[in-house]
Amino acid sequence: MQTSPQSSIDLHGVKKLRSGKVREVFDLGETLLFVVTDRISAFDVILPDPIPHKGAVLNQISAFWFKRFDEIRNHFVTATFAEFPK
Repeated sequence: MQTSPQSSIDLHGVKKLRSGKVREVFDLGETLLFVVTDRISAFDVILPDPIPHKGAVLNQISAFWFKRFDEIRNHFVTATFAEFPK
């Protein structure tokens, strides 16, 4: 399965609060949704060609470390779409 790199994310009916170098932040009411895109940033510059699946890999690396140090209080809820708050 081939997919296009995701350099911009828009969610219908969900307010985007911030678009950073590689992440988008959305308002879900009581919680925030952080989405990691495939954009590349080097020296505070967003490069023109995103890398396919880079966002998914960064998301899983973050999830690993949040779970690894779960005794430290943080903002992490889940990285599994089926477990997202409704």
